[in-house]
Amino acid sequence: MRFPKLFKKSQCIVPTPAGWLLLAGVILGGNLVFMINIHQFLSENKPVNGELLVVEGWLPDYCLSETARIFKEGKYKAVISTGGPLEHGYYLKEYKSFAGLGAASLIEMGVPESLIITLPSPFVRKDRTWQSALTVKGWLKETNKDSVTIDLCSQGVHSRRSALLFRKALGKKRAGVIAVEGQDYDPQKWWKFSEGVRSVISETAAYIYARFLFFPD
Repeated sequence: MRFPKLFKKSQCIVPTPAGWLLLAGVILGGNLVFMINIHQFLSENKPVNGELLVVEGWLPDYCLSETARIFKEGKYKAVISTGGPLEHGYYLKEYKSFAGLGAASLIEMGVPESLIITLPSPFVRKDRTWQSALTVKGWLKETNKDSVTIDLCSQGVHSRRSALLFRKALGKKRAGVIAVEGQDYDPQKWWKFSEGVRSVISETAAYIYARFLFFPD
C-alpha cells in the first residue's frame, strides 16, 4: 500500500540584495512619513464657528483655560461642559462628574455661570466620549436646538476621535473641533517622549476602532 506524499519540492522568489535594500527603504520611508504626519492628523483643528462651544470636562486646567479664552474671544452663545462620573475621589469632592468639575473650573477662569451648561453623562464601561455626544444630542433635542452647530474643544491627539464620535451623533456638518495642544511633550518631536509615544499609539488604535469597528445602535 502506497501512502500519499505529504511534502513536495517547490520554488519561491526572494528579493536580491538590491531588492532587500529597496524594501527596507520603503519601510523606513513609510515609518518616517508616519512619524512626521500622524500627530498632526490626530490633532484635528477644524472649527465650524458654531453657536455653542462644547468642552470635555476631563481636560487638564491649561486646556480649560484655553477653552475659556476661546469662548470669551468668540461669538458663542454658551459653553457646554460634558463628562461622566469622576473616577477618583468621587465621595470626597463637591463635584461628582467631570462635567461639573469642568464647569466650575470655567467659572473660576472668568466665564459667566449663566453662560455655562453642565451636561453630565451616566457611567459607562466603554465609549465614554460617545456617551457624552449622545448626552449633548439629547439636550439639543429637548431644547429644540436640533439644527444648532457646535465646536468641540478637545486635547491634542484625542481631538480627531472625539470629533468623529460627535459627528456620528450630531451629523458631519454640525460639529467642528478645536485641538488644544498638550504641554506634556513637544508635538513636533512626540517620538522622543514616553508620554508622546503612549498618546499617539493609544489614540491611533482608538481612532481606528471608532472609525472602522464602532457601530452604534
